[in-house]
Amino acid sequence: MIVIINRLNRDDYTDLLDQMYRQRYDIFIKRFGWDLPNDGVLEIDEYDTDDAVYILSVDDEMNIKASMRLCPTMKPHLMADKFAHLCFKGVPTGPSIMEVTRFYSLDHYKRDDLPQHFTGELRAAMLEYALSEGLTQLTCIANLTIIPNMLKTGYDLTPLGLPILKKNECIMAYAINVTHASYIEVCENNDIDGPLLPVSKPGERTAA
Repeated sequence: MIVIINRLNRDDYTDLLDQMYRQRYDIFIKRFGWDLPNDGVLEIDEYDTDDAVYILSVDDEMNIKASMRLCPTMKPHLMADKFAHLCFKGVPTGPSIMEVTRFYSLDHYKRDDLPQHFTGELRAAMLEYALSEGLTQLTCIANLTIIPNMLKTGYDLTPLGLPILKKNECIMAYAINVTHASYIEVCENNDIDGPLLPVSKPGERTAA
């Protein structure tokens, strides 16, 4: 089940947001050892604003299994503020471009031979949302080791520069090109059948 949280409905999902911030602390700070602002319980940064859009994959009990954050590139965002040097031709910005950050999935901590349902659902939902909003690209900074998996899952990627070594991680900037063809491929590669996004009016609880 996919939940979309934005400025119109975030007050309806305070419990889910709290759950997400706690998971982000456990994963990015405790597990990965990232040096991020935190209060010892929650991981919340300067980009968790009303402009942020959160796409969550949840189970039937509304437990978050996978999550990501989208930020508009016309406003301050991570790539422009802290990683612009990774982009040879400048940071892509515009009303049809959003940045993906804080992507995680609890699927990643299961055995490799078990189905990665929630990861696949979130990957497809991201493109479905982007298409529904008329977006053309989603920018991201990621560990180089995940790029082969991103290509295998069906994403159409454009490198924005060369990888660099940062605190024992090889990272690079890239853009995910938003096309209907790549959305179909991601759905097929992840056994996703049919639309994932909730159908609702702005401001309504958006879960389906």
